[in-house]
Amino acid sequence: MVEKDGPDYDEFAKAAISDNEIQFVEVSNIDVAKVLFPDIKDTCHFLGIVKSEPERYTPYEGTFKTDKILQFLDHNKFPLVIKLTELNSARVYSSPVKLQVIVFAEVDDFKNLLEPLQEVARKFKSKIMFIHIDITDENLAKPFLTLFGLEEAENTVVTAFDNRLSSKFLLQSDLTLTNIEEFCTRLLDGTLSPYFKSQPIPDNKEASIQVIVGKTFDDLILGSPKNVLLEV
Repeated sequence: MVEKDGPDYDEFAKAAISDNEIQFVEVSNIDVAKVLFPDIKDTCHFLGIVKSEPERYTPYEGTFKTDKILQFLDHNKFPLVIKLTELNSARVYSSPVKLQVIVFAEVDDFKNLLEPLQEVARKFKSKIMFIHIDITDENLAKPFLTLFGLEEAENTVVTAFDNRLSSKFLLQSDLTLTNIEEFCTRLLDGTLSPYFKSQPIPDNKEASIQVIVGKTFDDLILGSPKNVLLEV
């Protein structure tokens, strides 16, 4: 609800023109507005997004500026946990939320995980995007799983990506909600160790010539105080 004559309405209208994915609706009657958004306060100044998801109503609390409104929509238009498909993949990949947690699971297995995962996702809303990919969908799942050497995986796999740094991460502990939440917390605060597709770490620290694998490259090569001759 925005008064039609005024700068706020102009900003709202500009946002509506700029975004062609979301249907914009304007109302001038508080009773009509409550049909769309039951929790609306009695005010002449209100903007909110309505979705057919558990997180159904989200009010906008920022200033009426086009860029701020569009940013709000970008961060709130997706479900708490979105199922990746061929049709929505471009929208998901173009999201401004650059931290992504991707759960690979069969559809039936994921049904039991969805509701608890939504509770975790709610705690990281607008900071981490949570995505489900059917692990049996070769076109969507296999390219990601290959990055971890898990292209033949059949059981549920939880991964994460920081698209700002092109880093990837793998949940290697037991699949519990506590571990998933801790995984997300460390992803957000930058303390999660990136995953490197690697052979097992060899026990050759005392050898004069050491075998380097992906997981030891940073410590033994990049972090070494000595000059290193590396044969590839």
